[in-house]
Amino acid sequence: MPRRKLSEGIALSLSAQIADGSVAPHEHLPAEADLAIRFGVSARVVREALQHLAGKGLIELRQGRRARVRPANSGMLSEALSLAVSRSNGGGAHLLEVRRPLETEIARLAAERATEAELTAMERQLREMDRLGPLLDGPAPDAESVVREFIVYDLEFHRLLGVASHNPVMLQLIDALADLLRETRVRTTWSVVRLGPGTVPNRSDHWAIFEAVQRREPARAAEMMQKHLDRVQRDLRSADHAAEPRSD
Repeated sequence: MPRRKLSEGIALSLSAQIADGSVAPHEHLPAEADLAIRFGVSARVVREALQHLAGKGLIELRQGRRARVRPANSGMLSEALSLAVSRSNGGGAHLLEVRRPLETEIARLAAERATEAELTAMERQLREMDRLGPLLDGPAPDAESVVREFIVYDLEFHRLLGVASHNPVMLQLIDALADLLRETRVRTTWSVVRLGPGTVPNRSDHWAIFEAVQRREPARAAEMMQKHLDRVQRDLRSADHAAEPRSD
């Protein structure tokens, strides 16, 4: 069998072991020589298989050390999504189309599965958003930095919903989207803040989502998330409109 086919088969076998937890994150794989004996191939074939896994972000290779399994990381996925968004028109709208089915299902699952500790962590983010809200009603001289801090708690609330879904794939997707959403959320929130006092949105939306999750009402949680994303869509359109050059 060609060496490339052999290395691909070994990479597939090792990736399956990583996926099913046979080799946990941060654990080392067997030495190259041991893997060569196990699979009945040369060390060169094993090395090619390991390089393939490293290229996929599954393991970490260091000179003179055994390969180590990397923990789940959304960085590579985030980079791929960022590239896709940068190549498209209407990136914010496209992200929102992804968020709708993903985050409504996350909210529904969180209402079924959230632990008390997870609920406490969510509530903490909302109280921090409430603390910052009055500072944005001014707005304060440093309103832009306050907006950025506000968005930190906003995104963390959404991430904690992902944690509470107890679905690791959904959490990875939320983490991957976070970097892309950060600047979009800063832009839309700042656009709304500039409309004047009392216009900062989303705090009541977030509380409505949280209360449905806390009361173990999955359908209600999903509905409140949909309404929240409707508001995000309106804010996005307002921000895009405000950014358009005016003709005198």
